[in-house]
Amino acid sequence: MRTVLLTLFSFAFLAPASAGPLNDAAKKGDIEEIRRLLDDGADVNEADTMASPLHYAAMRGHAEAIGLLATRGASLDAPSKMGSPLVAAAQFGQVEATIALLEAGADPNVGRGDQATPLMVAAFRKQTDVAKVLLAGGADPNVIGIASFRASINGPATALHISIVQGSEEIAELLRENGAEPMPPEVPLDLAERGNAERGRILAQQTCGTCHTVLPEGEPLIGHVDAGPPLIGVIGRPVADLPGFEYSNALKAHGGVWTPERIYAFALRPMLTVPGTRMDWAPDRTPGMIADIVAYLVSEYQ
Repeated sequence: MRTVLLTLFSFAFLAPASAGPLNDAAKKGDIEEIRRLLDDGADVNEADTMASPLHYAAMRGHAEAIGLLATRGASLDAPSKMGSPLVAAAQFGQVEATIALLEAGADPNVGRGDQATPLMVAAFRKQTDVAKVLLAGGADPNVIGIASFRASINGPATALHISIVQGSEEIAELLRENGAEPMPPEVPLDLAERGNAERGRILAQQTCGTCHTVLPEGEPLIGHVDAGPPLIGVIGRPVADLPGFEYSNALKAHGGVWTPERIYAFALRPMLTVPGTRMDWAPDRTPGMIADIVAYLVSEYQ
């Protein structure tokens, strides 16, 4: 499974770069100037402090320039501060540039090692037409990234989660039609034996108590700005069914009842288990810590 870091930049106000003549020509889509510079020996992949000529052509939507640069040896998946050329095209909704890059052989699943894939960027920017082209070109809707944009897109997630949170049901449905689905983490077969209830009680107070009631004698948090339903008694409770709390549509659709296994998966990777949830990911919670918390909740249920 590919894992990439989703760090979304706005490129509309890029800092001035030490642009060379070829980058300038690529930004303008000046085919004759690009050809002349390349014929005179310009390096097709020479980047300034921001990106390469291909990135700038993609960002500005110059499909013909992309084709020319590609035939002259431009690196189609080159990293940059923008990400890959396809990421630059997706960020600005450049459909024709996206098509040109894919036809030239760009990998639709490559963004940059520490940034978003093109499909994730398209989902975030609500670029439906770009998403369609990327999926038709082989983009994997189930690539997992580590989102770091805001609270509800913060942690391991897919384009499906991003599209739902961003309110783009059209893209979400498009992704589902192309195989997007929840990607919950694997639950250990020996989950019941792994956890320690005493440790879990302490961890629940430290990591869950800000938003949830985690002790039998605890006061309810209804009305608190970050209030979530109490975790005491959660085992066996129908999902998203406790009165007095505002659940996300995604969690309501999850259905069923809370089991130890479902709690483990949701607490460890909420946005993969229930795409569209408002539950935050806590990067400092290890699988062992989650197992301890689950053991504590099970002990209170029994």
